[in-house]
Amino acid sequence: MDDVRAQSLEALKALLFSRNNQAAYAACQALEALCEESDAPYRYAEDFARLLDSPRSLKRDRELALVARWDRSGLVDGAIGKYLASQQDPKPITVRQCFQHMPMLAQSKPQLQQQWADVLANADFSGYMGSMLPLLEKDRQTVLANMLMLLAEMHFGNTGAV
Repeated sequence: MDDVRAQSLEALKALLFSRNNQAAYAACQALEALCEESDAPYRYAEDFARLLDSPRSLKRDRELALVARWDRSGLVDGAIGKYLASQQDPKPITVRQCFQHMPMLAQSKPQLQQQWADVLANADFSGYMGSMLPLLEKDRQTVLANMLMLLAEMHFGNTGAV
């Protein structure tokens, strides 16, 4: 059974890097589902992190989705700077993906929550078309509120306040 799962993971990983966007997207969704039930895909974290270097925004989006699902041992910490840089990506959909996945990743990275709140508070959308501005701003506000709530919980938890 483990061999089948390993082969499946290998096949999904290969598809994730495919030029066929539909196949790569389906592989990403399958990997996200596996991440919900198992840590097995984590052994490929460094491979997934390489997607952040892709010139294609669809591949960067896939990495954001995978990084946001898990990082329990800090292996992906080296990609955090690239992840945060995604909030300034030329493609607004990549920025939206970055914002939408931030809360999931922030729960496992409390030490980075203040940095992310600062990034969100200072986000500049002036380079995007007018039709995307309301969506980007809505995402930013939603995630910033979530991040500030996480920070407050962390602060009160550390001070012993009731």
